[in-house]
Amino acid sequence: MNEFTPESIISISTNAIRGLMRIHNLPQWPPEELWWFCLMNMWGFPWSRLAKGKPLPVSELNNALYVLDVQEPEIKKPGAHSILELDNIAFVYREKRFKNREPELIVAPHLKGKSFNECDHAFIEVRGSALDLAQYLIGIDRVVPALKTVCHQAYLDGLQEEQIREAELKTSQAFIMEFFKGELPPGVVGYEMADTTPGAVDLIRLFIHDEGTPFWRTRIFDIPYAYKDYLKVEHIQRFIDDYGLQFGSLEIIKNEKTGEITPVVTYRPYVSENEKLGLLDEE
Repeated sequence: MNEFTPESIISISTNAIRGLMRIHNLPQWPPEELWWFCLMNMWGFPWSRLAKGKPLPVSELNNALYVLDVQEPEIKKPGAHSILELDNIAFVYREKRFKNREPELIVAPHLKGKSFNECDHAFIEVRGSALDLAQYLIGIDRVVPALKTVCHQAYLDGLQEEQIREAELKTSQAFIMEFFKGELPPGVVGYEMADTTPGAVDLIRLFIHDEGTPFWRTRIFDIPYAYKDYLKVEHIQRFIDDYGLQFGSLEIIKNEKTGEITPVVTYRPYVSENEKLGLLDEE
């Protein structure tokens, strides 16, 4: 299962939490439970190679677990499902029966210490190698402690990032209002703090909406936060006046020998009438 490993869950989870916080869409979970939210959302990723092949009966998975030294007391069968309890997490599984085809093995993560009905489950139908599946489940169990740590740290980092973003947004608001003499020019409908890389919080992004165009079509002009004082009125005004320009950005060229900084503005036009209308180009 080289295309998706238990270890990759950690990096994906960190980026997911920080990304959700940046769009103010973090689920209302206690911070200490965010690892479970991430695991549940990524649970279906690795099964592409296990979606084909022969169906797996429960007995084959049990045998593979025994081969990997998972002893029988760790596998409980309180009802129709079997529960595999490992050191840090549990899994529930059973055979799902169909009228016109062979039974399919379905598996889902389960919180240790919870009864079956106390925990939400995201069941996945799997086929293929029982040993691959068993190794994957054990691999997830081994990374759960690290997953808990990185998810909580990502949450704390995200809170700090939000504080920085709010402080810089206030500074940017003051700058924008001073730059435009207290009133945004026609067409400039808003602005926000954005990132050149995730978490950088280093751009002031202006949104321009032209009169007579669909409400969803906006044009964007980016201003590096660190070099905002190099912006000139004509840089933005040219962009506002030319309806054929889709993106604009202030860039800085630094002379390595003299240290002299030169502001340069780049513009990108629309490449088609469909794009200009805010529509997708036909393939």
